[in-house]
Amino acid sequence: MTISSRILISRTLRMTILLASLLLTGCATLPPPPIAPTAGSVGASAVSDASALFDVEWQLTEIRQTGGQLLMVDNPTDYTIAFGTDGSFGGQLQCNRMSGSYTLDGGKLAFGPIASTMAFCPDDGISAVYNQALSSVQSYQIVDGRLIVGFGTEGEELVYAATDKAVTAQNGPTLTDTLWQLQAIRMEDGTLLQPGAKDVESVRFAADGTVDGQADCNSFGGSYALDNGLLTLGTLHSTRAACPPDSLSDRFLQALSEAKAFGYDGAGNLSIAFGPGSNALEFVALQEAGD
Repeated sequence: MTISSRILISRTLRMTILLASLLLTGCATLPPPPIAPTAGSVGASAVSDASALFDVEWQLTEIRQTGGQLLMVDNPTDYTIAFGTDGSFGGQLQCNRMSGSYTLDGGKLAFGPIASTMAFCPDDGISAVYNQALSSVQSYQIVDGRLIVGFGTEGEELVYAATDKAVTAQNGPTLTDTLWQLQAIRMEDGTLLQPGAKDVESVRFAADGTVDGQADCNSFGGSYALDNGLLTLGTLHSTRAACPPDSLSDRFLQALSEAKAFGYDGAGNLSIAFGPGSNALEFVALQEAGD
């Protein structure tokens, strides 16, 4: 065998070994590519300490819907929420104010009935989706300073950013020891019932758990209970005078008996949610008891 033949064979062997090595490498199992961290993944600073919820106004910035669809909120100041240490919450719901109760169990979050004022707001593409989301809230966590609230059944999320606005207690009239006069009964279907000039409906909640008031030509009394933003009334007893046919007396008493939650608007007016839907009694404060 000539020297040139030996060199050729040696080169051929080296090429064969190199190709085999490459083929074996190609057949090996490669590590998966890194997964980008999500809101709840390791690598993000997640907090489930309930104290981080309190004394903060949270503004809604985005809604993460099913299938990864992202709904951005152009006006975060229209959608806010603040949690009280007493199990109540309140906030802005577009052009309305809302309030209600909540419960925490570890990272689980649940809302009770939500009361809100019932002003007509323009359609911004957010309100209806947000309302539906609030009714199915399930969990929360705070990730890198943002509040992530899980809702629905397919991993949907509400994302809030903290603001520097100080959260203060309700200013002006409070529920108890204030005389509240009915301005309207606002029904879920948009119907607005307003008392006439001589049709006066009012209510006063005393600190001792009793309630009394006027239902047009009748007076009434009874008891009430508060539980983390929820409001329930016991059996109401009233006089039985015959009021005018267009009186709201009976409707008013029926609505009070179905009360479930209460809240205030930005002007300090009272709204009491009642019934199975989004119905509300709207009141203005007349005076504080004893004035």
